Amino acid sequence: MSLQYGAKQLLETINQQSYESFIDLMGFETRYDLTKSWDIGLHGNALHARKLNQYDYRSGVSIGHSVAKNIWISLGYNFTGFRDQDFSSSNYTSKGVFLRFRMKFDQASVRDAVKWAGQ
Repeated sequence: MSLQYGAKQLLETINQQSYESFIDLMGFETRYDLTKSWDIGLHGNALHARKLNQYDYRSGVSIGHSVAKNIWISLGYNFTGFRDQDFSSSNYTSKGVFLRFRMKFDQASVRDAVKWAGQ
């Protein structure tokens, strides 16, 4: 299970009029291993524009496959979604089908990659 939180403060001037807004994103993802190489997941996010008290949501499911050690490919579907210039770039948040590529990097995986590259 993973939790996510992000926030941004917007200060913008349009036609000599100043605008200010605070937006935050809260989310979760949980994954369940079906086998050693297959997993399924459930995820959700809430994007909140504080000053307007406006919410947008993302919810969906995915199935993932480990194609090699520490490398996964997931195919998923968002039942609800939103588009945000900043928060959408790190995670697919629009409604519909998505494909995600994940890699795990830690001290052991980097050491193994360096050994493999040196062969």
